[in-house]
Amino acid sequence: MAALETGVERKADVVSLQQPPSEKEGVGICHPAYDIRIKKRFCTAVRRRSGFATNKWTDFSKNTLSDLIVVDIKRRGDNMTRIVNI
Repeated sequence: MAALETGVERKADVVSLQQPPSEKEGVGICHPAYDIRIKKRFCTAVRRRSGFATNKWTDFSKNTLSDLIVVDIKRRGDNMTRIVNI
């Protein structure tokens, strides 16, 4: 996927995508440089060698908030950063 390749070229640790192609359309999302969290209409990709540990929060994404994905990222010794993709 071109957006993830651009992320690699620009050394982006995190890439958020809106309206990514879906497996229903016959297109899956994967990239060897990124761990990808997918939720319906968007995804968050965290670079594998960035040193970030990730945690997907699913309790925020129930019922009426189904268009919400929350991912916490943290490097050892750093503060946690919460990424909210709506």
